[in-house]
Amino acid sequence: MTVENILNRLGVTPSGTPRYFLTLTRSNLMVNLTKIADNLEAIPSNQREAIINLIDIKVENDMEKVLQKLDSMETKFDAKIDALDAKFSNKFKSLYWVLAVSGGFIVSFTTLTFTIATFVFK
Repeated sequence: MTVENILNRLGVTPSGTPRYFLTLTRSNLMVNLTKIADNLEAIPSNQREAIINLIDIKVENDMEKVLQKLDSMETKFDAKIDALDAKFSNKFKSLYWVLAVSGGFIVSFTTLTFTIATFVFK
């Protein structure tokens, strides 16, 4: 069994980039691959394929659980973002109305003041 075959079975591309969410350094990966290759060589060849398939099924099942957890976290995160968006949207609407009403009062007061000043100082 070659290193490329082991990498392929573990779900790692030949370039060393993990296909699954593995974060292995190159030196750590080589040490682990050497241990894996040694252990695989100790297993009789007729049982080796079955064991690798069982490991692959286990990894795939675990990956499904991780993906489901990530999906639920994404849903919770989206809900929190939506809640914050609604909160800020309401605050900005309130601020807009306060500024609009204040501006209306300022314009009315200024107009009234100029009108009174025009009649008083004529």
